Amino acid sequence: MLEAMQAGQIQILDFLMKRRRRERVVVTDIETDPLWADFREASTKWNLRACWSQPILSSSGQLLGTFAMYYHKPRGPNQGELSLIEQAASIAALATERYRDEEITNQAERLTSLGTFAAGIAHEINNPVGAIQLAAEGAINAQSKGETKRVRDMLELILANTERCTRIVRGVLQFGRQSDYQKEPASLARILGAACEITQGHAASHGASVVFSPPDQDHPIVGRVFELEQVFVNLIRNAIESKNHGAAVTVQLAFDRDFARVAVADDGQGMNEEQKARMFDPFFTTRGSNGGTGLGLSIVHGILVGHGGSIHVDSKPKIGTKVVVCLPRTDSVEEL
Repeated sequence: MLEAMQAGQIQILDFLMKRRRRERVVVTDIETDPLWADFREASTKWNLRACWSQPILSSSGQLLGTFAMYYHKPRGPNQGELSLIEQAASIAALATERYRDEEITNQAERLTSLGTFAAGIAHEINNPVGAIQLAAEGAINAQSKGETKRVRDMLELILANTERCTRIVRGVLQFGRQSDYQKEPASLARILGAACEITQGHAASHGASVVFSPPDQDHPIVGRVFELEQVFVNLIRNAIESKNHGAAVTVQLAFDRDFARVAVADDGQGMNEEQKARMFDPFFTTRGSNGGTGLGLSIVHGILVGHGGSIHVDSKPKIGTKVVVCLPRTDSVEEL
């Protein structure tokens, strides 16, 4: 009896040492093995008499789990079976590591998306905040000169941009609740007029001119007014900033049978083919030294795709850039 107890203690000690060294453990007879003393009832119920377990190790040696084979009769493994269980454990390790790496990658992508989204919000908020600052400075200057009407105009511009900030924040909250903006019939001419008004202060600070030429007849489109306003504010601001000072910007609206077409053109520095190929990439900008974030056009592209629209760019270095946005007219939209 004493010899049996000592033999059992030796087996347990051997098992603990193997587990610490992350080595294979072979139990040839569960019914008599002391390692299974606490699990004898379960092993008897399922008629388990032999167990060979191989540790599943990562490429760095980390223990990920154990691959085990069970038999209904007492037996030990032959060399072929040992090779098989090693291969099975290696495959399990590869699968486990791949899954873990994918989870890490997905988490990193989620964090990157969150950072891009946050930067995009900051970029969008910065537009009206800049207009508010310029309008406030203009109002102070006009007040000192007794120009009452100009003060009122600047205050109205401040109010309009404050409301725009409110809409942006409301949009973020709706995004967080995963509720979509409602599409509604809208006047593209009014949206463009609002975008030109919002960027008025920015144009003045750059010595630029923005000329909007509305068509004789306006046709409604269906879309999210707030988002479309973002699109054209971004495009007009980019055109204004195409030169350090004095850019000439034109905004034209035209309609054909199926689409509304908006052209925003400037006489700025233009882009080469490499820049054009990357212009919709997040964080790519030709104005990094001047505070460009590289998010404006990627946001524009995403919004237009969501509206069933498209964007086309024609740009030549030292000549200028023309951006044409196409949006479906109301009678061309099948799903509102």
